[in-house]
Amino acid sequence: MLNLDLIRDRRSQIARLVLLLCAAYFALAFVAQAWKARNLNQVLVQERAKLEQQEARNRELQEQLEMLSGKEYSVYVERVAREKLGMVKPGDIPVFVVPNPQAPKRQQKVLTAGEEQTGTNRQSDIPVWRQWISVLLK
Repeated sequence: MLNLDLIRDRRSQIARLVLLLCAAYFALAFVAQAWKARNLNQVLVQERAKLEQQEARNRELQEQLEMLSGKEYSVYVERVAREKLGMVKPGDIPVFVVPNPQAPKRQQKVLTAGEEQTGTNRQSDIPVWRQWISVLLK
């Protein structure tokens, strides 16, 4: 009987050891999976931030596209091309106004509050069409 009790004790010890090893294995597997889940959540947060940035950029580009496809934009481009780049449409005659370097420079009086500019020879009193005629006929 002594032998039988010894065998039972050994079996019990082996069963406990196997049970302990299985518990340790499952505990390590659980920790590894929890670590992977944590890393995946961090990646998910980063990707969501990137997605928000891309969506914001997409909204900006959509607004630009809407602005560029409108009639106002074509008018704006034409105005800039004419004024800043000196471009003309086919059939237009470009006119360049060159200042006369020999003409005396006018001094402008700085007006203070309450003062009004007087006189009939102000540039703003002369209609624009007369100013053009005087420039073209000189």
